[in-house]
Amino acid sequence: TQTDSPNRTYTDLKVIVNRNGGKMVPEDSFAWKFKEAGLIKCEVNLINLAKLANNPEAYINDEIILNLMELEGLENINHYSEENSYYIEIFIAKKGLRELQMTIIEKYSNILDIREAKLIKVASEKVKLSKEEQSRVNILLEKIEEYPDVVEIWSNIEYY
Repeated sequence: TQTDSPNRTYTDLKVIVNRNGGKMVPEDSFAWKFKEAGLIKCEVNLINLAKLANNPEAYINDEIILNLMELEGLENINHYSEENSYYIEIFIAKKGLRELQMTIIEKYSNILDIREAKLIKVASEKVKLSKEEQSRVNILLEKIEEYPDVVEIWSNIEYY
């Protein structure tokens, strides 16, 4: 959370959690279930990419992603399209985040625009819930997310 009144925020969140069937636990009770990692989200500059490659999708897969996969500490790469844009999300060990940013800037600045680079928490182990439990948890997470002082929510739920 990002707040000017931690006591108020804690009390408000406790009420939200309790009203939605949850229970507040002491800070860092589950921290050990998450590890820090780096995340860089890039938007592909499709105009510049079209100038470089006859087949942009193949270029992304065969050139960019394969080259990035050689970086030490790389954990995962996702790529997807959304509203006429193409994105690449790169997950890397915490210590490799800065190096990855520099590599993208040096090698791919004409094709990849870094939209976000940050440290995140990744669940060490995912928990499977029934569809009913998932529905209840989703409602709770939505209510917490709506609270103005909440900046980020980390979850270890494996969705179906």
